[in-house]
Amino acid sequence: MKKVILSVAAIAALGITSCRKAYTCKCESSGGGSTSVVERNELSKMALGDARAKCDEGDTKVGTITRECEIEL
Repeated sequence: MKKVILSVAAIAALGITSCRKAYTCKCESSGGGSTSVVERNELSKMALGDARAKCDEGDTKVGTITRECEIEL
């Protein structure tokens, strides 16, 4: 019985820790011209939902300059 409980606990621990990993946030800035700037930032030790929310914080629009950020999967 102890082995079964330990096995289940080990699998559960792996499931919890595997949800948190590093994601890359790609932000592309563009304006009225044809030139755009791309930058990538690593978001580490986060769940996918948290990484998406953090990455979306980078979305901005100032005048004609737009910055769109998204998680690269």
